[in-house]
Amino acid sequence: MGALVKQPVLRLAPSDVKGRIGRTALALVILVVIWPVVSFVYRPTYSFLGAAVVNLVGSDITVVPEAQEGGSIAKDTPRMDTVFHFDHKVYGRGGGAIPVSTFYHGYLPTAILLALMYGATAGSFASKKKVLILTLLILHAFLAFRLFMAVAAQLNASTVDGMPVLDLGTWGRKILLNVKDVFWDNLAVSVVVPVVIWGFFAFNKRPDLGSGHALKTERISS
Repeated sequence: MGALVKQPVLRLAPSDVKGRIGRTALALVILVVIWPVVSFVYRPTYSFLGAAVVNLVGSDITVVPEAQEGGSIAKDTPRMDTVFHFDHKVYGRGGGAIPVSTFYHGYLPTAILLALMYGATAGSFASKKKVLILTLLILHAFLAFRLFMAVAAQLNASTVDGMPVLDLGTWGRKILLNVKDVFWDNLAVSVVVPVVIWGFFAFNKRPDLGSGHALKTERISS
């Protein structure tokens, strides 16, 4: 039998880890600090596209976003700046509405992903472009999904002629509310999801996904 060949062990380079953490943190701080300026564009864009995607389903009810801050509806939604109302084509505007924080429900997860791609992922912009586009598409699919869950839960709680607009039955309602609680009401998800998406692609070595070398490594023989 041939002699056994020891495989090299990959270890993280501490200096590079610290540098990437620092760059990622700095990028995220900058993106958060500029929110008051970016919000003038991001808030109406999120509202318009969010309502457009939800309304693609098609029904007698149209989701209409309006800028609104404060009020009793905002008590459980930090930094609420938008309300999604429901307009029925026959009965007009109903009492149900969804409080939205375009910062927490949209901008923050996007900012975290961008910061990670810039600071914690090695390579030039050209080498990261494919993965960046793909991760942004996946993230925004998630943002659309969480908004769908919030809208569906509100439609389930709303009635027309005494009947729920969206009748899912007892178990369907329980499942929907649990999903909404996790993905919409739990704002920690806005941090966790972009990190998970980035981590999956950053450490994936498949060439067709653009090899993501998140952290520089030192090759040490053992």
